[in-house]
Amino acid sequence: MPTRNTMMNRFLFRRVVTKLLCNSEHTRRMVLSENPRLIPYERTFVVFNGLDLAAFDSLPVNPLVPRQAVNVVIGCAGRLTEQKGHVYLLEAAALLRERGVNATFLLAGSGELEDSLRSRVAELDLDESVHLLGFVEDMKGFYASIDILALPSLWEGFGYVLSEAMSMRLPVVAFDTSNIPEVVVDGETGLLVPPRDVAAFANALETLIRDSGLRLRFGLAGRERVEHFFSLAKTTRALEDVLLVSV
Repeated sequence: MPTRNTMMNRFLFRRVVTKLLCNSEHTRRMVLSENPRLIPYERTFVVFNGLDLAAFDSLPVNPLVPRQAVNVVIGCAGRLTEQKGHVYLLEAAALLRERGVNATFLLAGSGELEDSLRSRVAELDLDESVHLLGFVEDMKGFYASIDILALPSLWEGFGYVLSEAMSMRLPVVAFDTSNIPEVVVDGETGLLVPPRDVAAFANALETLIRDSGLRLRFGLAGRERVEHFFSLAKTTRALEDVLLVSV
């Protein structure tokens, strides 16, 4: 959400806040969108959220759902809210089925839209291919159960699910919105499509479903990107640098 350009906020950002730390360039733009002079730009910094790769890698890898050799498995993880855009994924799944493209979809998460999403699954006759798993605690087991991460979110703050999935060498299909392009590189670690464009989302999924080599290449590049930009060690050093800067 943009920071409101109120008298109180102008006072706080100019006289009280010494540094503004954001977890993405998109977040920084949003904070300053209603008043670019809210705080001097040189007192604003971006440090991405860090993933403790050593700890995550050390967790056991036990698929949450038994793998099916026949179908590519597409996973989506997030609260079942409007923000996460699950309805677009369901419509893309229906479109793929109409094209004769077989895939299984696993949705991890709970939320206020669970009943309506289950109804939508039934309406689209997707009961055999789409499975709502509810809240999932073992996320590494979830990632080990899928071949592609689909994230139809309309906006994100950072999106840990992206860095976690990429650390597991999974390719990503997502909407090209908010901070997502800062994490996922289109055509390198995944495929990004215009927000709310169901046909484009389905096309991107179909491309990866049909091309196992591309999935592998994107997955390897994703792991490398997490190691380089989003590891906890990397972001901790970046945070230390921000704290040591005199402004």
